[in-house]
Order: sequence, then structure tokens, then C-alpha cells
Amino acid sequence: MSQRNLENVKEVLFQYGRVGMRLWCDLCGWMTLIDVTDDEIFCAIADKEADPKTAYLTFNKEGCLRLKVGNIEISDLLGADCVIHPNPSKAEWDVLTWRKGTVVRRLDEYDGTYFIVDKVNNDDYNTFIPLMEVFADSYSEIQSIEQCPKTSDGEKCKIPVNSYSKLNEEDTREFYRKIEKLTGLLFSSRKGCEPLPAFKTGQYVELTYAKPGCGLASYAAIFNCYDVENRTIYLYSMVKKNKDVDGLEGSMTFIGFNNGIYFGPCIYLDHLCQDGVPLSIIPADLATEITIDNALHAAGISWCPTTRRFDIYEQPASSAVKEQQDSQEVSNNPSGSSRVTTP
Repeated sequence: MSQRNLENVKEVLFQYGRVGMRLWCDLCGWMTLIDVTDDEIFCAIADKEADPKTAYLTFNKEGCLRLKVGNIEISDLLGADCVIHPNPSKAEWDVLTWRKGTVVRRLDEYDGTYFIVDKVNNDDYNTFIPLMEVFADSYSEIQSIEQCPKTSDGEKCKIPVNSYSKLNEEDTREFYRKIEKLTGLLFSSRKGCEPLPAFKTGQYVELTYAKPGCGLASYAAIFNCYDVENRTIYLYSMVKKNKDVDGLEGSMTFIGFNNGIYFGPCIYLDHLCQDGVPLSIIPADLATEITIDNALHAAGISWCPTTRRFDIYEQPASSAVKEQQDSQEVSNNPSGSSRVTTP
């Protein structure tokens, strides 16, 4: 089947290719990728018996051989097809985009076998190693999840890429969503394959993620629970550890009190991942725990890990009197100065 006008080969190679990688050409066999420009793909014929750079071929952005006689592009007149591919089996070019966590399924319409990719053999892009094997019924509902199948020798299976196709981004998100509901685990990204670690309620943790519009943000927090259904992390409190674009640092986001009942902040996973940076949540070290305790203390609150609740500090009488005096001085001086002048 012709690939002309179906794939922008140049765009795939520009984003995911690498200089020196091998490409298959229907005209001369294996080639070496030399360069990719806005309009052309340059390759050298890779002959084992000779210098691999002894002969060059040029292709347009759709992978068609570029031939010219004078100023006339012969390949355009002939309506040439794409003649370069990732491997001799003429795999689809999107195989270069397969990464760990990519979800693929068999090309057979009624086959319910899916694989989560571990890695692709990028020497010839002919096979891939699966991380997990997932079975679904005819309604695409997941029935079981198994570890990567192995050969009789105990080695991980290598599966031909041509037998499988990559799910689009929307279907991949839905696929991971179904895995989450089946397993009760929560993933940091809808396109990732590493579930978030388990924590005890009240445990001190550290979160780092790409906050939309603010770049990387780092927080120290007290963990509450995961909500798998809504893909949400609930926290008892969180303290900003670094500055964002607004210049905020060390600010405390903690519980709100309403008739003695507290509620905490939450993080929606689907709103966080940006530019391929998923959320990371790890156990807090001693310095992070101190950061949380200090921020709570500054807010007049202490955390009791055994009862999993907050207590409000009672201010000493001398401190309360001092605050009242300071407030009175400010009210007597509209300019905002705390200095008292004697008439």
C-alpha cells in the first residue's frame, strides 16, 4: 500500500530519528541517515564492502526518491511512492515513536490482546519487548493483566512490530484508566506505566511535577489518600519548596477549619503533566519533614501522626497582649509606622 501523502516521513525522522541510524530503501537495501532538512532527507548507501558514504540518495519529506532533470522534479511527475521504511517489513513510521509505556494492539479486528511496550529493538525496528500483556473482551473491557511473556529459555519474548499498531493518545488514556479501575493503582501519567507508590495516611512525602504555566514545582506534604476514580491525590497539607513564576516560596497550603472539621488540598493528575514531565511523589527525607513542621508551627498548627489530626497552638498570654498592643499602634498611626510620637 502506498504511503504517499499518508505520513510525513521527514517530520517523524526530524523528531525521533538520529544521525547514523539505519533505514531500509526498496531500491538499494539498508542506508544510513545523514541529515534531515525542512524539505529533504539525505541518506548514504550502506554497503558492507565499501565506504558507507560512497553514494548518496535524496528523498522528499514523504520518503519519495528525489530525482531532477534540470529544474524538473521527475519524482513528482511520476507520482512516486514512499520507498524508505524503518525495516524491510515496511513497518509504519510511528514505530519510531514507541517508548516504554506505549500501548499497542494486534491488527486483527477481533483480537483482544494488548501489550504495554518496554522497549523497541532500534537496530532494525523489527521487534519489540513487551512489559505487560493485557487481555480485553470484544467490548474492550480489560479481563486480565499478566507480566511480559517469556520464551522456554526464560528470555523475554520479542514480538514483530508489524503485527501491532499503536493506540492514539485518547485511546491510550482510556486504556490506562481501565487498568487503574481494575487494579486500584494510580499512574502518574495517562501515558506512563509506573504506578504511584503506596503511602500510609499521614506520611510525609515530597512532590515534584510540571505545574501548568508555572514550570516545575516542588512541595513537601502530608499524604492523605489516592482517589483512583477521579485520579486525584488528597493531602492534609503541602508546603511550597521552590519559587514559581509568581515568585512564591515557602508558602503554606494547609487544612481549612470549619467547625472543627478540616479539609486539605488535592492534586488532579490530569491537570499536571506538561511537556512530558509526570508527577513524582517520594517519601520525605528528614529535611523535608522539618520544612513541613516549621511551616505548620508558623501557622500556629501542629500535626499529630498517631491521631492523624491537627492541633491549634494556644498562644501565651504575653504574646496575645503584645499582638494587641502592636495592632493598637498601627490603628493610631494611619501612615503605617509603628513609631509613637510624643506631643
